[in-house]
Amino acid sequence: MEQFIEQFTREQILPSLADFIRIPNLSPQFDPQWLENGLLDKACNHIVTWIESQSIPNCKVEVLSIKGAPKAIHVRICAQNPITVFYYGHYDKQPHFPGWREGFGPTTPVIEGHRMYGRGVADDGYAPYAAIAALQTLISQKLEHPTIEMLFEGEEESGSNFLMQYFDKLELKRVDIMVALDSGSGDYERLWLTSSLRGSMKIDLCVKVLEAPISSDESGIVPQALNIMRTLLNRLEDPVTGQVHKSLQTIIPADRYEECLLSADLVQIEFSRQCDKMESCKIQQYINRNWKPSVSYIGQDGLPSVRQINDQIIPELIIRLSIRLPPNKCAKEAAIFVKQLLEKDPPFNADVKANIISAGTGLNINSFSPKLKDILNTASKLFFNDKESRVFHEGASIPFLNQLNERSPQAEFLVLGVLGPDSNAHGANEMLDLNYMKGLIGCLAYTMNQFIKQ
Repeated sequence: MEQFIEQFTREQILPSLADFIRIPNLSPQFDPQWLENGLLDKACNHIVTWIESQSIPNCKVEVLSIKGAPKAIHVRICAQNPITVFYYGHYDKQPHFPGWREGFGPTTPVIEGHRMYGRGVADDGYAPYAAIAALQTLISQKLEHPTIEMLFEGEEESGSNFLMQYFDKLELKRVDIMVALDSGSGDYERLWLTSSLRGSMKIDLCVKVLEAPISSDESGIVPQALNIMRTLLNRLEDPVTGQVHKSLQTIIPADRYEECLLSADLVQIEFSRQCDKMESCKIQQYINRNWKPSVSYIGQDGLPSVRQINDQIIPELIIRLSIRLPPNKCAKEAAIFVKQLLEKDPPFNADVKANIISAGTGLNINSFSPKLKDILNTASKLFFNDKESRVFHEGASIPFLNQLNERSPQAEFLVLGVLGPDSNAHGANEMLDLNYMKGLIGCLAYTMNQFIKQ
């Protein structure tokens, strides 16, 4: 298998993946002209053409469409065995952002050693290539494979607003394993299986004290919007410790806590920084990142630039909050609580509104069946130098995964990905570790074949 995967990656995947990187197909949220410029359609068609070129027996490829939504790619490969494996991935991309290394760029594919660079290469452009490669590996070895369904969407980075409608269009009668290829890995030395992802919500907190700006001569009489904002935010988060309100906390299930203890030492938690970390204990860092709520302040309206100061009291201030939630916390309930917490009894009777922009519950996957767990562990040993698989807990949020899980509650849910150390999925120098991708392809092929045999 490994020899075939090596050759297939070199000859079939890398040239097409490089051309995919060259297409600047940003997700709709970041490209208001996406319908007019046709870049998402171009990326979609590029992937479809490549899949069709593989000449897979009993394979049907179709492009699905819903008015106002980017197209989705549906692939169905029929087999005699009724066991069905469903694959999910996406082809839209994050914005380019500055900071790329010299000679590198978001639409300039570069291979350096065993790493490939370019926007969308790891998040999540590799997904259709890896899924097809796993199938082709089995076909090349004349090994049996299950019935396979694949769905690749074009708006994951914008919230997957139409994904469930596309999924329902498939009218799947059976799903035994649901594979999502958009998660992370603790390192590149073994197969990592994601068992939880945090939920998320975004809220715009608006504080209004005046109808129009007035001179700062009136300070001491007119309350400051920023001071009121600070008081309200302190209700939600301790500004010294970062501890979030107890009502957003949950109890970590015992099996997840044990997984955290086993995985924390293997996972690299590093970033470019000019300050100390909030927590020195590596285990607590890991738990904080993946199972504790947190608040980030990601945008504001109302404060002028320091280059445009005119010595006035600002009438209104808006702060956008990005709140990560424990995987087992209901996002809708949390959003209602936070809204009430921030709006109740505002200082100086200021006009305060907390507008909920989005709220998505995270994912806490049921433990793998003993059968699948053994298969995955063996696969990791086969394709990653005899190293056992490990469980990964993702601090990021992919709320629709919980919806997919609810659609097929009887299915085993396998969340995987290539977003490990230095992958930089939403920043400059996005990177795909090619060796890890090849190992992942092997693990997927082995798992599909063994699952239908046992």
